Amino acid sequence: MKLWIVGLGLLIAASGTSFAQSLDADAKGKKILLHVTQKLTGEQIRRLNGFKNRASFYAALGVNLDDLSDDAFGASWGAHSLKAAQDMALRSCTFKSGTTGRCILLTSNVPGNRPAAQEGWGMSHDLTEYYRSIYKHLSRKKKGHFALASNDYFAWGWSGEASTREATESLAMKYCRKNAGKTGKTQSAAWRAAVVDPQLNTCSIRLHVDAAAS
Repeated sequence: MKLWIVGLGLLIAASGTSFAQSLDADAKGKKILLHVTQKLTGEQIRRLNGFKNRASFYAALGVNLDDLSDDAFGASWGAHSLKAAQDMALRSCTFKSGTTGRCILLTSNVPGNRPAAQEGWGMSHDLTEYYRSIYKHLSRKKKGHFALASNDYFAWGWSGEASTREATESLAMKYCRKNAGKTGKTQSAAWRAAVVDPQLNTCSIRLHVDAAAS
C-alpha cells in the first residue's frame, strides 16, 4: 500500500499509495488567536469566553464594532480550513447586522501545533480524530481502495467499498456532497444564500489509497 501524507510541509511516504492531495493528519490541541488590540467590552469578552469553550479547529468569531446586540456577531467552528471558518464568521456577522456597523474578526482557533499563518485546506478536529481511528486499518489493507473527500466547511465523505479507484472516489464524493448540502441547514434560506460560499462548499478528493500498489 502507498500512502502519501503532507504534514508541516514534510512529505512522508508510508509503504505503498497514489496521492490525491495534501493531507495533514497531525494537527492537535487548541490555540486561540486574538485579532484586535483595543480593549474589549464586557459583551465581547462574554462572547469570546463562550467561543473558547465551544470552538474546535478551525474556528473564528466575528463581531460588529458598532452594535453589541445579541445578534450582531457570527461564529463558525469545526471547519476544515481557517479561511472557511473566518469567511463564514464574517459573512454571518454582516448578515445578522444588516447594513449597520462594521464586522471584524475578533478571534480564531487553530491547532496548537500549527503556525498561526497556515492557509489552505486541512482537516477539522473531528475529521482528524476519525482519520486517526482508521489509519491502522488502512495500513493493514492488502487490496482495494480508500478515498476521502471534503469541502472547506464541515462536510466530508469516504469510501472503501468499491474495487476501482474511479468508483471509490465517486462514492466518497457522493457522500461528501450529500453532507455539504446540509451546510447551514439550521439557518434560514436567506442566511444560507448570504453566508455559504459555493466554492468553499464544493467537495474535492483529498486522499486516495491504493492498497494493491507497491
